Amino acid sequence: MLALALVPASLVVFIATWATINDSWHWLRVYHAFGAIYADLRQVTATADCVLSDAAWSVTSATCDPFGRPYNYPSFWARGFAVLGLGEDQTEQVAILMIGAFIAAVFAVSLLGVWLVRPLVPIVCVTAAAVAPPTWLALERGNIDIVVFAAVVFGALLSLLRRSWLSAIVFAIASIAKIFPAGAALILLRDRRQHPRSVWLFLALVTSGFALIVSELPLISQRTPQPTGAAFGSSIFFLGVWNRLGFPFVSLAPRLLGVILFAGVLLVLVLLAARFSGVKFAVAETVEGISRDRISATLVLSGGGPLICAYLLGANFDYRLVFAIPLVAGLARAAKHTRVPASLLLPALIAQLWLTYPTPIWIQRFSDLVWIVLAPFLALVLLRVTRSPSHSGANRESSQGMTST
Repeated sequence: MLALALVPASLVVFIATWATINDSWHWLRVYHAFGAIYADLRQVTATADCVLSDAAWSVTSATCDPFGRPYNYPSFWARGFAVLGLGEDQTEQVAILMIGAFIAAVFAVSLLGVWLVRPLVPIVCVTAAAVAPPTWLALERGNIDIVVFAAVVFGALLSLLRRSWLSAIVFAIASIAKIFPAGAALILLRDRRQHPRSVWLFLALVTSGFALIVSELPLISQRTPQPTGAAFGSSIFFLGVWNRLGFPFVSLAPRLLGVILFAGVLLVLVLLAARFSGVKFAVAETVEGISRDRISATLVLSGGGPLICAYLLGANFDYRLVFAIPLVAGLARAAKHTRVPASLLLPALIAQLWLTYPTPIWIQRFSDLVWIVLAPFLALVLLRVTRSPSHSGANRESSQGMTST
């Protein structure tokens, strides 16, 4: 089982190492932004150099990015790197550490996916998700999302080990760092009867953290790119219209319309599930299969929660789809109890991971259309899994297996 669980992470290591050593990222259809590897990370490390040289630095200061991009992270990222003495000269070393954390997280996800179940379906599915294009875009850019991904997986593991208060702290830190990981707190909501204080701890920490950076958020939002290509999100189509027609409020109106569309489709799905037995069965069986096993539910919520939050926040570059990896692992594991999740959501999600930036633009647009229905359906499943009671037998089996190891 351990050897099989190593397969997805080992493939990521092999391919990423080969691409780096041979500078062959273009074979993976990833091209260096501005001609430099780890371009996203360089924005933070170069800004850390400015923090060290200018005691008055703030997010409103002139950009220090070597490629002229405005700084669009909370200030604590640059200040934290500066405190550690990690400037632009250390970019590659930092990137290697970040990628190492990501690979460790992929291994943890694959191991959880095969724990005490037949491993073939989970390993095949996790491998397909882990080596999909979003992984290579995230690693080549050295994007901070790969650290946040590792943190969310670590928080999910702590939850499974019954360290709910530590899990709440990790999820809160990840949420303050990037906002959308707040969706992983669905795990805490699901366990609220056993660990009610964890939810309140999470809320207290997140509220305190956002209070410290709230003044920076409008500027960060304004500076954050809202792409319409090589991206996914609820606002994609509205952004295209706004950009073409030159309408005002580009950073706000398309996002709001995207959320309204999402809510409308979600409402339609709820009504269909109430009226038509086929839709009701598909949703109920998917939720039942996931909820019967605590590891499945935790993986699904840890990946699906942040993914839906990111989708609702607006347009996201495709690298953020790496959060589908634990979601895929949880759904594949749920096939132990019912094949409905595997026959419905699994192929759709894996296909969406592959129909991303390397494909022609018309395929990407088709993928965006699929998300209009897939994202609300996934949200409906997540909400019902969060509300569903734990099945003590399956959960006890999973928990005892983990804690005795």
